[in-house]
Amino acid sequence: MFFRFILYSIIAFLILRSVRYVYRIMTTTNSRRASNFQRTEKPKSSIDQKDIIEADFEEIKESKESNESGSKD
Repeated sequence: MFFRFILYSIIAFLILRSVRYVYRIMTTTNSRRASNFQRTEKPKSSIDQKDIIEADFEEIKESKESNESGSKD
């Protein structure tokens, strides 16, 4: 009996969610749906060019001794 109650509750929950989902799809206008897909404007960033700095990178070269000791199995 308790199992039936849980099963019926889950089925009712799924039916109500699907009805709510269909209702939301039907009530949205076509122009609103179209505007959601046509957003192509760039997001505006608030980073100033003076805050950007150039970084210098150095290449790391490993010696032969560290390669030989690290590859022991």
